[in-house]
Amino acid sequence: MGKPIIGVDVDLTIIDTGTLWNQWIADYLDTPSKEVLEGCSYDLRDLYKEELLGRPSYYHNGLLDFWRSETLYDKLKPSEESIGCLKEIHEGGFDVVFISSIKGNHNKSKYEFLKRHYPFMSGYLATKEKWYVGCDVMVDDRSDILNNMGDGCKCIRIKTPYVQYEEDVETTILLNDWLSIKEVL
Repeated sequence: MGKPIIGVDVDLTIIDTGTLWNQWIADYLDTPSKEVLEGCSYDLRDLYKEELLGRPSYYHNGLLDFWRSETLYDKLKPSEESIGCLKEIHEGGFDVVFISSIKGNHNKSKYEFLKRHYPFMSGYLATKEKWYVGCDVMVDDRSDILNNMGDGCKCIRIKTPYVQYEEDVETTILLNDWLSIKEVL
């Protein structure tokens, strides 16, 4: 039998792409950025509804271009805490596999980002159907993903201010940071 697998989401789990997208939207619309508060939608375009009133639909759709950039992750840095904790988790006997969904053409950029910052990673999978991966542990920011992981998977949801579309199942562990995750494992 192989090593246990920890599956790790990327966006909002090891890197705060929400803050980056928020600033990108504000720059795109030439307006001050909005504060992301508890219960905010994952679709940050909702924060800028007033600024989008009367603008052609390409402005609304153009706000997703952030996620379609082929170089999106080229200059980004993950949290130092996630790097150190995942390295220790790996050295403790886990295979670290990043499982993330993508939009557009940023797959290569995301993969290179992960290789650069997590050279110890065992693998990377780009899929929205994360529950098909047989993980022993899954760390994600979304309850709707974790709720489908299956009985054999320990699910850890890292807390973000974004609204969850499903309630966490009772076995999901809700944690605020990577140091807490390392302690649980």
